Amino acid sequence: MAELPVIDLITPEFHQNPFKTYKVLREGMPLCQTVDGIYLVTRFDDVQTVMKRYKTFSSGWATSAVIHPEWVKKRLRRGPFMVETDPPVHTVHRGLIYPHLAKRKMINLGEQMKEFASELAERGISENNEFDFLDKFAFPYVVHFSDTATGLRSSENLQQTRDWVELSENIPVSRPSAAYLREKVQSELRKQNKYFDKMIQEKRSCPHSDMISTLVQTRINGKNISRKSLWGALNLFMISGFEAPGQIIATALMLLANNEKINRAVRDDFSLIPNLIEETVRLLSPAQGSFRVTTEEVELSGGVIPKGETILALIGSANRDPSQFEDPDEFRLGRHNMKSHIGWGGGNHLCIGVALAREEIKAAIEVLLQRYSKIQCKPWYEQVWFSTAIGWLVRKVPMQFSR
Repeated sequence: MAELPVIDLITPEFHQNPFKTYKVLREGMPLCQTVDGIYLVTRFDDVQTVMKRYKTFSSGWATSAVIHPEWVKKRLRRGPFMVETDPPVHTVHRGLIYPHLAKRKMINLGEQMKEFASELAERGISENNEFDFLDKFAFPYVVHFSDTATGLRSSENLQQTRDWVELSENIPVSRPSAAYLREKVQSELRKQNKYFDKMIQEKRSCPHSDMISTLVQTRINGKNISRKSLWGALNLFMISGFEAPGQIIATALMLLANNEKINRAVRDDFSLIPNLIEETVRLLSPAQGSFRVTTEEVELSGGVIPKGETILALIGSANRDPSQFEDPDEFRLGRHNMKSHIGWGGGNHLCIGVALAREEIKAAIEVLLQRYSKIQCKPWYEQVWFSTAIGWLVRKVPMQFSR
């Protein structure tokens, strides 16, 4: 078996702008390995294959050291829920959550979203003064509606939630060698799990019409969902409801602020906002990759991946594959295949909260464009980006708004 090229993705250059590396990989090394032995697939067709063929490329990687490193004590690790499962378990989990996030229900929240965005702008945005858009608007805004659906109370202590989200994102890649750092991480996991236990108990005692209440009352094959899987579910709710939609709002505004043609087109016609959202997600998705494990030996891009190996399907690379998207590095509001990107995931693991995300992002952008005639911030390539095992994020987005 021929050896595959090995590439180191843990470099400052890659973290700041992974798209240059993706291009090199797609053109010359479409299947390669990281220094840790993880297999990378980069072309659109291959990434889509990995995400659709769950019987060969399993999401059941809950025991993988990549996601649950050995230095984290077993009693602190979360159990699998939805993203770490395959059908039929995944189908059952998804069926429990979907009614809370159905598209029609989210569309009906549109006016409430606009009202809350206006209130938040009124008290959080100081006109003509630079401020951190994520801190003052994006995160408080998206967490408010995530809490409504999930039953979490993240908005009551937003900074703690933000710290915990960043902790969860760092665990797979930080691998701290110093004992005091390992203990610090595990100390925070203990606090977080204790918080989750409190939420679970509250919902058992006094259930509401939210996701956590549904899960704690559900029995699958005669058994309650395990405590650790409930931890996994609540952690998923906290991260997904907090990070991605807030990042996408900020990134869409970055693109508008630095492209007068696009900015004018959207301001003149708000019906283009959904296209703005999709093209933003294609170009600069917070989700840059998705892990799978092979259940059998398989061939991709002319190379062989043995059974039991971890694969990272690079969504961010697939979304810029010229075989799928004409002039893929350009921002275009009128792409004919606008929604064929996989920035929201794909296959069984298409983001279940996509209707909520699209509606709240649309409402926020519409309110901000109506309220302010000018938005100023640095272009995306001058922002400071942070990479996780599967994400590409900004921690601060300085912006200035004026009427």
